[in-house]
Amino acid sequence: TVNLSSTTQFVFTVTDQTTSCQSLPDTVIINVTGGPLTVTVPDYTICNGESVTLNAVASGGSGSYTYTWAPTGTLSNPNIANPVATPATTTTYTVTVDDGFNTVTDNTTVTVNPLPTATATSNSPVCADRKSVV
Repeated sequence: TVNLSSTTQFVFTVTDQTTSCQSLPDTVIINVTGGPLTVTVPDYTICNGESVTLNAVASGGSGSYTYTWAPTGTLSNPNIANPVATPATTTTYTVTVDDGFNTVTDNTTVTVNPLPTATATSNSPVCADRKSVV
């Protein structure tokens, strides 16, 4: 197995082991497309109790990708490019992308902000047709 990063020409000859006769050289050119395998995932911010769809964008390589996310506990499906995450606290997820030849990883942090707390400080009665500040 040879990992190629650019178009490469190979010259082959075949030798018959019985007669030791050798073929004429033959040339094969392997065109490499797609470039190196990469994956990117942005960071996200949500409020406590919300969900967010993570979005891993893979490119290059063979073009056929499998995805593996970790940790898996708060994900809808850890084996797709865009799982739904529902973390209760700020969590960093790692996605690994495999194209059958190489693997790459990236991390994303989902920051979970607490919900604001509403506090009413007055229990004073309010008369009808009057305004009151709460």
